[in-house]
This record gives sequence, C-alpha cells and structure tokens, in this order.
Amino acid sequence: SDLFTMANTTTSDKQRAMSSDDIQSFCKAIGQIYAQNEQLLSAIHSQTSAVSRLSDKLENLVDIVTQQLQTNQTFPSHKSEKQQRERERDRDKDKDKDVARTVDESTPPARTCFTPSLVTNVSSLGYRPTHISMDPSDPLWLNVSGTMMKVQRSLMDTDLAKDSALNAMFHSRNQSLLRKDEKESVVIERDPHAFHLLLSFLQDPYSPPQDPVQMDMLAAEADYWQIPLDPRDYSPCYCLNIKQELSIFKGQSWSFVTTVPSSTKKLFLHQGILYSVGETVQYWTGKAWRQCSHRLPPAVTDRKPNAAFIFNGSIYLVYLGMKINCALIYENTSDGWICTRHPCSAFHANLSAFPISQGVYLFDAFDHQLLYFDGLVMSKVISEGSKPIVDVASNGKDVYGIAGRSVVRFDQGCIVEVIRQYGPSAALPCRLFCLRQTLVLVSMVYRECDTCVRLLIDVATDEIRAKIEGWSSDIPFFGYKNKLYILRTDTSETLMFDGVGLTSTVCANVTPTTIFSAF
Repeated sequence: SDLFTMANTTTSDKQRAMSSDDIQSFCKAIGQIYAQNEQLLSAIHSQTSAVSRLSDKLENLVDIVTQQLQTNQTFPSHKSEKQQRERERDRDKDKDKDVARTVDESTPPARTCFTPSLVTNVSSLGYRPTHISMDPSDPLWLNVSGTMMKVQRSLMDTDLAKDSALNAMFHSRNQSLLRKDEKESVVIERDPHAFHLLLSFLQDPYSPPQDPVQMDMLAAEADYWQIPLDPRDYSPCYCLNIKQELSIFKGQSWSFVTTVPSSTKKLFLHQGILYSVGETVQYWTGKAWRQCSHRLPPAVTDRKPNAAFIFNGSIYLVYLGMKINCALIYENTSDGWICTRHPCSAFHANLSAFPISQGVYLFDAFDHQLLYFDGLVMSKVISEGSKPIVDVASNGKDVYGIAGRSVVRFDQGCIVEVIRQYGPSAALPCRLFCLRQTLVLVSMVYRECDTCVRLLIDVATDEIRAKIEGWSSDIPFFGYKNKLYILRTDTSETLMFDGVGLTSTVCANVTPTTIFSAF
C-alpha cells in the first residue's frame, strides 16, 4: 500500500522529480513483493500436491466402500474377522505392488459361488488374462456388475447362442471394443442373477427354471442378447389320466411325477411351466405345487374356466355361459381379481389359447370359431366368405390357421396372408402344426373300405413328407422338443415326425385323458 501511495503521489505531482532515495525504496519494495509471490506459489504447489494425494486416497476408499456395499447387499458373506483382515491385506498388496494375489484353497471365496459347472465364481482368484482367447477350451472371465464369473468359450458357440449378440461380442474382430476392469476381465453391465440364469440355460436348455419370475427374467435376458427362446425347444410334455395323475414324457417313456391338487378345475402350460386353476392358481415347481395368485372370487370358485392363459405377465381366466352372448374375463392383479365383460357367441367348454406378444387367440374347435383378445377388447376373427376355421397353430410369434381349404396367417385379429390354397380335388386339410421353421399340414384322404390315410405336408414346399395309415381322429398326439409325436395306444407305438420323415418307437402304454405340450 505504501508503494502504491508513493507511485500515485509521484504520478499526480508532475512537476516534482523523484530523488535517488525514492527510486531505491521503490525498487526494494518491488523485490520484497516478488519474493513474497515466490513463497506463495511454492506454498500453493505443495498444497496442490497434498490435495491430489488426498483425492487419490479418497477415490480408493470410495472404490473399496462401494465394492464392500455391493458384496454385502448382493452376495452376503459371513466371514470371520481374521479372514476379513486377510482379504484386506491381499487387496492392499494388489493395489500397491500391482501383483496378482494368491489365495489359499482352504479360504472360501468372498461371494456366493454359482452352481453350474461351466459358471464359476472367481472373485478371489488372481487370474489376469492379457487377451480374450478364441480357443473353445479356454475360459472367459467376466465381471457382471461386480460379480466375477468364469465360463467356457464353447458355451457361446452352442446352437442357441452362435448367432446371438453375446457370441458376436467375443469375436476376434471386436476385442478392441471390449470394456475391461483392472484384472483384464470383460465388464458386462447386466443383472448378475438374470445373466446367471441365461448361462445356466445355455448349458442345459432342457432344464429351464420352474419359477415364473425367473422364467420372465430369463426371457428378458435372452431377448436382450438376441438369443431365440422358443418354449417348444425345452418345454416338457405332461399327460393326465383318469385318476388325476400327471406323467411326464422324456423322449422314450412316460414317468409319473405327481397328482394334481384336489381343487383343480383346469390345467394349462405356459413357457414350460404347468399351472393348475382351482380355488387359486398354482404352478408345478418340479417338486411341489406353489400358489401364484389370489383366491378366486366366490362366483367362479366352483366353475371350470373355458380358457386360461398368461398374457403380459398377468393370469387370465375366461368363463363362458354365465351371461348370454357374453364372456367374463378375470385378470389377476396385485389388488386381486378384476372382471371384465366382452361380447362373445362361443359357448363350448374348451377354448385353446395361443398367446403371442400382440394378443391372445382363443380357438373353439367344436364350433370353428376364433376369437382375438388384445388385453382390452375381445373380437371375433372373420375369414373371407365366412369360411370355417378348422384348426389353429402358433410358433410363439405368429399364429396360423386353416380357413376352409386355405392355410392363412393372422395378425391383430385379422387374416393378413394366404400362404397356400388347396383346390377341391386336393386332400382335405384338417390339422396344422408348427415345427420350428416348418409349417406342417395334416391332410386326410379316404380310400376304399373307409380307410383313412393322413398326409403330412410341408406347407412351404407343398411336399408330402410322410403318410400314416389308420390315423383316426381320437388318436392323441403331442409336441416335444420341436417334434410331433403320434401316440398309438392300440399298438403301444409312438410315431415321431421331425419335419422330414417318420420314425417309430415303442414306449410305455398310457391312456391319457388330456395331453399338455408346447403345441
């Protein structure tokens, strides 16, 4: 301040000349200010370094706390204090010296280990891959939202996953795009539980989860990775006999599994899970029946629903005949059952349900009617010229049918495409099946002495794939692993059609009253 006062006084008094003493004082003051400025800069630099070190320590602490919180919340582990100190010491060594830690085999991992043999928890291992190997026998190390997994590369090359986004992610051309953690494991930001279900399903597609919630998680995860999840690939087949006993088909024979609940009015199959409608809706877990809905309203507790299905995650029950030309549809919500009325002229006991993503088709095989329900409104599907709809089939995405002598495709409750049309001289179309990508038409030809021959025709190519002698209308059939099985109870013979030809096997004789299969 003295310096500036002196400068201002000197500048304002233009007639006065500065003496040598004033100039020396001025220079001395400038030197003192320069020295103080250097000291301040040095202090600021030292403080900046200290702040930077504190910031690094804080980030490390945040990472440790975040990892600990995730461990405690998602995969709680109950370890002794000694084991906790050992893990902390190993973690500090890994951070300070950047070396792989070694863990005693007697020390259990810090997180719960997954059970499938191809999915292993490796959160405590010190493996540090330098690249992603393309060798099918080499493992892949994945960091799924903080949960470490080890899977075999061959799991990505299975028939289900070979054309998926999951397999493409680990292709050699995409290695540079993979996000990796400090252990060089591939980071995947997905729900660990859902991803684990997907890996387990890829390992064993014929043992899907028997819990509806887990099945929905698996379906959503498979859809995200563009993995086709067709229930007909893994859905079991059940048959119910007159004693209300359930048996399961395992490719060669039927095996008894359980009896249905005493209050059961109707059974239906959805995504490989068998449901029972009685006083409540229950599902079969493979070991026991478990309730999954509220108790039904008293008005319908003693009535058998004409149709039961699951659409958009909700259970629907359809009742006909309680009101004239009206269908009552009960939907199970978090607050209980909600009933809506819809105009409907169908009144027969059983309606076959074909749910897809857009809506649900309900087929009345006796009266040859087809209804469409989009979750809000029910309407009748009318064919051109009001031709009767003989049969309906679905592959889970599209719904096909026989309208008169034509094979058609439905969309939004309407016929949008005529796939193939047959003339009066052709064999009479009577049944329709979807085998993966093959649409199979069963046509009927009568011969002398009223003998009947069924022709299995590939609709796309119009080629006859097989002929079956003496297939009457009461012979049961079912679908299993995308193959059509025809059960000949009179000869204990089972015919299997895979879309190309017929093969014959002999299995245990059963007399089912109803068969529940994916198609």
